[in-house]
Amino acid sequence: MSILKKNDPEKIIDIHIPENVDISRVKKEMYESITNLINNYLLKNCVSERLPMKLFMNYLEEELIKKTLIISKGNQKVASIILGIKASTLNEKIRKYDIKGPGSYKIDIELFHLFQNKERFEQE
Repeated sequence: MSILKKNDPEKIIDIHIPENVDISRVKKEMYESITNLINNYLLKNCVSERLPMKLFMNYLEEELIKKTLIISKGNQKVASIILGIKASTLNEKIRKYDIKGPGSYKIDIELFHLFQNKERFEQE
């Protein structure tokens, strides 16, 4: 899959996405997942100790950044394009959450392999 850069449509960033991905299914599942996440957060806050929304949102933001950095193989410019934010904003958030790199947090191996280039694994 190629992603067009917003500022320069001539520049394209290639990211390997498996060919069998059904985008309409992904959108539907994403909506359902977000709905479930919100419902579970609210339910938890109604029946047990409260988790402040700011902490919850910060956790989500940090995890989203970490997973995007895995997909982009640590390339912050590519990650910022995927996230739809400026590279400088991403860099500020990386500093805010003290994200050091793939070695400093648990790597979601399935996600990592999903977005890696098939040829790279065939060479090893």
